[in-house]
Amino acid sequence: MDMGRLPRSSGNQKRGPQSVNVGNAESDGIYYVNASVGTPPQVLQLQLDTGSSDLWMFGSSLGDCSACLGGFFDPSQSSTYQLLAPGAFQIQYVTPGSGVIGDYISDNVSIGNIHLRNLTMAVASQAQQVVTGVMGIAFDADEALVGQGYSPYPNIIDAMVQQGVIATRAYSLYLDDLEANTGAILFGGYDTSKFIGDLTLLDIQPNTQQGTLVSTFTVVWSLLTLTDNTGTTIVGTTTDYPLPAVLDSGTTLTYIPTSLLSPILTYFGAISDNSSAYLVPCNISSLPGTLDFRFGSQQSGPIISVPFSELAPPAYNTSGDPMTFTDGTAACQFGLAAADETTPIIFGDTFLRSAYVVYDLDSLQIGIANANWNSSGRSNVVAITSNGTSGGGGGEGGYISASSALGASVTQTATGGHAAPGAPGKTLGQTVSHAAAGSFAGRVSALPGAKTSFGGVGGAHGLGSTVTTAPAGGGGSSATGSGSGKISGSGSGTSGGSTATATQKAAAAGGGGLPETGFFSSAALATVVSVITALFIVSFAIL
Repeated sequence: MDMGRLPRSSGNQKRGPQSVNVGNAESDGIYYVNASVGTPPQVLQLQLDTGSSDLWMFGSSLGDCSACLGGFFDPSQSSTYQLLAPGAFQIQYVTPGSGVIGDYISDNVSIGNIHLRNLTMAVASQAQQVVTGVMGIAFDADEALVGQGYSPYPNIIDAMVQQGVIATRAYSLYLDDLEANTGAILFGGYDTSKFIGDLTLLDIQPNTQQGTLVSTFTVVWSLLTLTDNTGTTIVGTTTDYPLPAVLDSGTTLTYIPTSLLSPILTYFGAISDNSSAYLVPCNISSLPGTLDFRFGSQQSGPIISVPFSELAPPAYNTSGDPMTFTDGTAACQFGLAAADETTPIIFGDTFLRSAYVVYDLDSLQIGIANANWNSSGRSNVVAITSNGTSGGGGGEGGYISASSALGASVTQTATGGHAAPGAPGKTLGQTVSHAAAGSFAGRVSALPGAKTSFGGVGGAHGLGSTVTTAPAGGGGSSATGSGSGKISGSGSGTSGGSTATATQKAAAAGGGGLPETGFFSSAALATVVSVITALFIVSFAIL
């Protein structure tokens, strides 16, 4: 076999956009795809991750892994399996002691109606504190192997183009709303029925450490406002922006700087769970209002509006049961959390559900629009070709009524390491570099299609700072409840007909009592902060 080239399509599948269902495992905080691997096919569930670039799965040799989600792959049961590099897949995660070691292999893979032959991927033979396999669909520059100083190999997006499935490395993501069981990823195209208004194009921002290298889906975030029945308020000041933001489907929550997060926590009366997450009464979902994220130009860039109802996914304990406050009020996980000064801003699922996003790896652009939830109209699929981001005109090869959001740029610097997908009991606020790969000499060169002389470090990040007590003014389940925020409490802290009975001293005024089962662990919250993207030391410049 030509080790420098993947096989072309056998002609049994039509070249053009291909839609694949995306499942919502709400209690686990992940979105996943069903994949069939090997001959005969073995069905697995893999987390869909726009923040990483490797496809890896649990191997049958892993032994007992009762907490592992998505199934196992048994190489001995596949007639098309090939071992490429034993032990060469090694990645260490943010959680101390977490990581994966395994083999690079090739085998046939199918997702939906997409069938790929001899795809390079990894099978985990050892895994610590990692509970799900991953289908990474980002740039090959962010592969774990590249993080160890080696050349990238053609990942699943590369293979779709090389084997003639789609015309260009591009896809669009539609998660639908929080209550939806499924969304969709459309490889090679976009569906105009799934978004409202026009797609606006944003340039993907480079990593300054490698000059013009682009390894993650980072865009210019230029403003955040909060809109309710009293009007619209800027969060922070206009000089706090622009900032780089990574669009990452492998992260459950949305992480923004503490200085911007704090007034939002005050508004909702959120309380800390003593890790990096916050809790709110689930009835905030009934409050009218939106958080509005602007991109590109601060004056005229596109705005994605996230309703308050999308900011309160259910919280579960370690047994998978819904959590409550001591007065019986349902407790929800707040959809935002804190990124500190050295970690990236990540727009995860709590943001992405409200957006329709086109990821165009070849043109280095993101197309973005507000999602059209529960779309029941007829699909209108448009193929993206090599000139797909030229804008205007519509039809095959262009974005319908697309415009470009100009006026700002941001840059970032990558360092090593990754955060664990679906890792229970995560310790956040730390960064751990990739584990050393050991002696790769004579092994990595066996990977088919490896490109020549690619330098640079891989990606990683940990998530950081927390607020240990809730700000005043939530008006939710509270011990004393004399809030001063927009949603105010009074007297005993009643809100929405729910009177708190909690007396815990740790609850801030107006913020809410602690859950009756105690502080939420990361696993109990099902945060599953499976970011698997680069740790960036952020710098930015206003053009």
